[in-house]
Amino acid sequence: MRRVKLLLRGVAVMALGLVLAVPGTVTPARAEDGGNVNYSKFFEILVDAFKKGSDGGYSPAEIIEMVQSIIDAVNGVKGDVLTGLDGKVSAQIYSQLQAAITKVPNLKVPFLRGVAINSIHDAAYLAKGQVSQSYPDATKDSIGRAMITLFTTLNTAYIQVDAEQIARGVPSNIAGTNRPYFRQGLEELINATAPRCNEGGLPNAGYITYTCRFADKTIVAECWTSNDYYTINGGPPISGFIDFGHVQDVTMKDTVRPIAQQQLDELKRENVPLP
Repeated sequence: MRRVKLLLRGVAVMALGLVLAVPGTVTPARAEDGGNVNYSKFFEILVDAFKKGSDGGYSPAEIIEMVQSIIDAVNGVKGDVLTGLDGKVSAQIYSQLQAAITKVPNLKVPFLRGVAINSIHDAAYLAKGQVSQSYPDATKDSIGRAMITLFTTLNTAYIQVDAEQIARGVPSNIAGTNRPYFRQGLEELINATAPRCNEGGLPNAGYITYTCRFADKTIVAECWTSNDYYTINGGPPISGFIDFGHVQDVTMKDTVRPIAQQQLDELKRENVPLP
């Protein structure tokens, strides 16, 4: 990846021909899900990037729209990302991630763009390297939020650079070169944030439980084999035997893991390989 960074320092820091005359800032799309900021916008942005590029390129108007969308999305989660990391990772890691997230709006300023992209690149790969470290569950989730925020931004930024260089007659596929590492990071994140689940109860008596834990959340599903339903945390009956996958999904509902899985599935659909 160093070759990419050298290219950016030599080329992307310059005004490459597209002046992003972006209209007034759009209010960031935010949603509440269990008290947490919803990161689904980053999945939508990834899908939209592939859709816009499906005709083999990107128009200046599409680049403007994509850059504004990622800036709005990052502004919408910035406070959540930084609050989740503050005091839970080293000051050095925190400051590098904070600086990168703060620089995202500079993607629409040609003479500041190169420095911003280099900062986002370094921070994205830093977060990727941290998701599998020995942190508590909640910290891994916060690092994952930062990683998804930064890698989705980086994908947009590299598409922007590619489009500008191609417009100048210079072949470029920096975004495509970077995506395998994005996919790898998502797989590492999903593995690192798996809930801890186990079966229990009194099977010989026909009483079955399935318990999943992540961070401070514990979800318990239980059923009697003589019944045709189960319950989750004493809630209403759910038809059938305990669906282990559903219990895991309920456990991880308010974490970044579902978005990571959606993004990973999208990269696979687009035939993005592992590095």
